[in-house]
Amino acid sequence: MLQRCVSIVSGENARAGLLRGIKTIADTVAITLGPRGRTVILPSGGASGAMRITKDGVSVARAINLPGLEGVGADIVKDASLRTNTMVGDGTTTSLILSNKLVHEMNKYAVSGMGNTKLLRALNAAGTDCLDSLRQQSRAIESNKKLHDIATIAANNDLEIGRIIADAFAAVGREGTITVEDGYADIDTLNVTDGCSFPSGYLSPYFSLGGSRYLELVSPLVIVTDRVLSLAAPLVPALERCATEKRPLLVIASDVTGDALSTLAINTLKGTVRCCAVRAPGYGDVKKGVLEDLATIVGVPSYISDELQTSSGPGNTPLSNIGSCQKAIITPERTVIHFNDDKSNALSFAHALPLCAPF
Repeated sequence: MLQRCVSIVSGENARAGLLRGIKTIADTVAITLGPRGRTVILPSGGASGAMRITKDGVSVARAINLPGLEGVGADIVKDASLRTNTMVGDGTTTSLILSNKLVHEMNKYAVSGMGNTKLLRALNAAGTDCLDSLRQQSRAIESNKKLHDIATIAANNDLEIGRIIADAFAAVGREGTITVEDGYADIDTLNVTDGCSFPSGYLSPYFSLGGSRYLELVSPLVIVTDRVLSLAAPLVPALERCATEKRPLLVIASDVTGDALSTLAINTLKGTVRCCAVRAPGYGDVKKGVLEDLATIVGVPSYISDELQTSSGPGNTPLSNIGSCQKAIITPERTVIHFNDDKSNALSFAHALPLCAPF
């Protein structure tokens, strides 16, 4: 009988391996930093085996997989940089460079005998001072030209893409949501659509087909409810209607678990009905306000509360109030809903704009 062997490494050997992995990934990604950064050749990942040239730090970081302890060290700082990219959309390379320097400097103090607790407190204090200094030095972008310059640098000095990005932010504002879609023409275009977004993404990776991190539902039927859906029965009428009308289904609920989540995922995988489930953001009265906003946007008279359930048993009441929207784009972190043409002013009386933000 084969047994799995576990290698245990500690002390200086473990520390050295981790540091090598951190330095390797940081040095590799660092060459892409800034407007004068160099490019890297990576496999495209497609069936053709073609290569692609990129200067995108996050793409380079994701492509690096090191063995053993070096891989563990690389994955630690890679995770930190990817979280930075998720939160702000940029800064992957800078995060890796700073992480590499911080770890190696901390190692010097650790080797000299400084206690871990004291070192951590000092690092936290220094981090607070750095953030205060950065806030004092920061300057707000007040002109479209400044925005255009920054966007152009981020787009590898492509003036046209920089212009489109600047125009997009000028149109939707600082708190607006911008999505990028593949086009079929030989020109880049900017379309401004009324809609809203909120910070909650799909509940299962099975909803996103083809390895993409986001999915797009065109003209979906939408269920909005404050219930925790764990049984499949309440979803059956909506799924039957979607199958008949050949439309996707978006479920926004307090949570979707168990058989309900499995049913939606299986329908997507089998190609019967393209589905997606999203957890409503916020808690208590804030969540209630968001659900009321979303119900108004998609045309549901009232979001379906637990109080409306009948004697058929908890969780079994069919979700009969179904709305719709023009389009929904969902990522692991965020959901964007495009209004139907007759819902362009739906948020004029919204209750929870900090979470359900118009664009």
